[in-house]
Amino acid sequence: MVTPTPYGAGSSQPSASISCFRSNPDNDVTLSFGRPFQIGLVGTTVQTSTTLPTGSSQSVNGQIVTQDLTTSNDATGLFYCEGSSRDLTTRVYSIIHSENRRFEPVDGLVTKTVNKGEDVTLSVITVNSGGSPLWRRTRNGAVNATLPIANQASFTLPTTDVDDGDLYTVIGSAVTLADNHFSMIRLIVRDCDAGKWNPTDCEGVCNLCYNGGVCNDETGDCICPPGFSGLNCLTGGLSV
Repeated sequence: MVTPTPYGAGSSQPSASISCFRSNPDNDVTLSFGRPFQIGLVGTTVQTSTTLPTGSSQSVNGQIVTQDLTTSNDATGLFYCEGSSRDLTTRVYSIIHSENRRFEPVDGLVTKTVNKGEDVTLSVITVNSGGSPLWRRTRNGAVNATLPIANQASFTLPTTDVDDGDLYTVIGSAVTLADNHFSMIRLIVRDCDAGKWNPTDCEGVCNLCYNGGVCNDETGDCICPPGFSGLNCLTGGLSV
């Protein structure tokens, strides 16, 4: 699942969109789209939303299913694409920020992958003025409004306080959230130590993954980023 507009919610050139790519042997699997939980940030226009923005439209081009999320700021948030086939269900995620965002991840990456037992450092940079960064964490659909982190652009969480799927949002302290200016980083926590796969023993040794690829802790295969494929993510190809 990819988006050509990771910082484009609220923009009309082009409107925000997400695309889900189907592959063999599931080229024709039916896909569903939505938001995995309520973002819960009081004052945003998507505080309780679990569906796509009103007016979104779907198009299909072969194995690619695209949702045009409209030019509204309501296209801000965490979205999923889900498909089921052969008794298996797969759900993948994509994040879109508002063009009015006050902060964004320092490396431009809206997900952060860490290995079992690792601490995690999250960092943002200022894009538009609007106060100091205030962090919130959404875990299992519940917002922790008392996260003891304020006025810090970067902080480190100990491994004991890290869960797979945690969503960290950052807002500006001096402005309202009516323009959905919050920024997001989603954590992906592997069930094995670095370079290992096959939990719970994790005795498998991962393939070397290049170009931003990540070792799948269940199979040992490389999960390649958009534009790369192959055993070690060395093959360039898909352009979005």
